[in-house]
Amino acid sequence: MSSNQSFQLPDLLGIVSTLELRTNKHCRFATDASEKWFAEGITPFRSAVPAEEVVTTTHVPLLCEIELKYLRSTKLGLLCALCFPMCDAPQLRVMTDLVTILFYSAMRESCSREGVSLWSDAIFSSTSLTNSKTGTDMLKEHHFLRHILDQPMVKHALSKAPESWTNRTTTSVRALLDAQKKNSARKASQENDLPITLEEYIEIRRELHGASVMLDFAELLEVFKFPDVQPPLAENLARLKRAALDVLAWSMDVASYQLNQSRGQHQHHFDLISVLMSSKNLSLQGAMNLSGNMIKDAFAEFCTAEKDILDYLDPPPAPALLPATRSTLSLSLSKLSSSASTFFSWALGAKKEDSQSSSGISLSPSSPYNGGGGGGGLQVNTSNALSPSPSTIPRARAPSIAISISSSLSSSSLSICSNSSTDLSEIDHAIVKRYIEALKDCLIGTVHWAYETELFFGKKGAEVRAFGWVFVDQVPVIPTQCGIELDAK
Repeated sequence: MSSNQSFQLPDLLGIVSTLELRTNKHCRFATDASEKWFAEGITPFRSAVPAEEVVTTTHVPLLCEIELKYLRSTKLGLLCALCFPMCDAPQLRVMTDLVTILFYSAMRESCSREGVSLWSDAIFSSTSLTNSKTGTDMLKEHHFLRHILDQPMVKHALSKAPESWTNRTTTSVRALLDAQKKNSARKASQENDLPITLEEYIEIRRELHGASVMLDFAELLEVFKFPDVQPPLAENLARLKRAALDVLAWSMDVASYQLNQSRGQHQHHFDLISVLMSSKNLSLQGAMNLSGNMIKDAFAEFCTAEKDILDYLDPPPAPALLPATRSTLSLSLSKLSSSASTFFSWALGAKKEDSQSSSGISLSPSSPYNGGGGGGGLQVNTSNALSPSPSTIPRARAPSIAISISSSLSSSSLSICSNSSTDLSEIDHAIVKRYIEALKDCLIGTVHWAYETELFFGKKGAEVRAFGWVFVDQVPVIPTQCGIELDAK
């Protein structure tokens, strides 16, 4: 596809318009401190292999000169301020460092020659070695990401990190490594002309740039806490996160499409638009429209998962009856009560008549049990024994039936709602809700940042935000070819 086509973006802001956009007040401090760290570099410098460790007093820049030139215009500090609006300044500073490293790692990977990776050869080529290492151990084998582990705040947090966090981070780093392995193999393959399927793309793209790793470190720095819950709540939380990661990945693919085209890397493109065009035989605008529908569906899934989680935590009350329905139900119960009263009155009357007709038992004079006497024989009357006294006859209590039925209906409705209740404490409820809010902040913050950064639309982000149209002169070419030669080694 020619890179000089104009197209209209999906309404990304409209899709997530129900979310609240917030900004961290420490944005400027975190941005300035982070940019200074990348410009001044680190000392001493450590290689990935302990045997080759070199200690020097020379500062080693983490970014090359060209990367530093465009660092301010990318506005990655603003991205973190929008995604993590509630954290303190030190937390935001570290998250800005991490997001910057993840961003430039992705840029370097996309510009690298086929088969080249920022991971050490040992970890990138050995599955058994990967399976035997924790997440932080694997990050130490990445020539760029390992530097975040040297941050004092991160070191302190890692020293007291719980096992549950270590396990989650290990899963996230393995997912990142696996996705990048598959993408590298795709680029190095001699069968590049074979298009990747949409399903394969979705699975690889979700973790390709370390979104889960970013969330894990946000948890490590106590920006939020991952909910430690059991099924079915755990499954709904997994649905929520999966949908959020898809919205993030696909939105960035849409926003960055023209930038990728302008950099002349068409044969290595791995974005939603290119995959849809090749797999669905769509035009550029058709692929843009379909991608918008996919993002909308993923966000709808996010909202559905959120509702399921909140309904599980706080079951909605039983629906109140409408006045007409309540009146009809009262009339029905009244008729039922009257019918029950009539039935019980008839039943008790019939029983009393039958009792009176058979209760007076006397022995006739001719009876052999009369002692052979005449009229003075034994008379036995068992009426009092067989017939209950009027005071002991149970009275029909039909009104209680109506009360019982009404109570039954109420308790039945109550039980339906309470079946979803959990034994989670109020603290657990707050943790789950805070986690949901953290994902929402990342969604709305990232989408808004796409129009603020100069990375995708140059200085015309406001125009693209308003009208959605992207023209070729709106995209600056940001070279990062030096990244792989520097190799951060």
